[in-house]
Amino acid sequence: MAESLKPYLAILRDTLDYALNLKMLPSQIYDRPQVETKESLELVNNPIILCRNEDEKIEIEPSYNSVRINIVSKKHGDLDALIIDIYTQYLMARTDKLNVFRKKEKEGYDISLLITNRHLESYKKEQIIDYIVEFVHEISQEVTDMKLIVNSQSRLAATNLLEQFKI
Repeated sequence: MAESLKPYLAILRDTLDYALNLKMLPSQIYDRPQVETKESLELVNNPIILCRNEDEKIEIEPSYNSVRINIVSKKHGDLDALIIDIYTQYLMARTDKLNVFRKKEKEGYDISLLITNRHLESYKKEQIIDYIVEFVHEISQEVTDMKLIVNSQSRLAATNLLEQFKI
């Protein structure tokens, strides 16, 4: 793990530990995720924004019974933006299997996750935190790997094309 990433992930882990203290209200009115519906503003806390740099940030929106996590990844060019867009569409299309991902990300963000109190009934809080921290750590590595593959395939295709025109 990159040394510059360790403090960022440690703060993310601590913030998620704070934000994932979710409870179920006895009333049926508040059964839906309050961070999504905002039916009662008393149950929604102020968002927490963690910035690694100008291009990478995570917004954590806690409420009484749910937490929405919005992620922006760094994009250093059109290829990075295209790869991140394809990767996020791939993840969002599988939200039924990856039940913490939202089908539609929040505007201005690449990926959105929604953790509810029902997730904490099925999984341990530490498992969910580990999953999210690992996901944030791996997403930049995945994009870098995909970019290298695309560049190497482009170089190979260009080489083969130029060899055909060689006299």
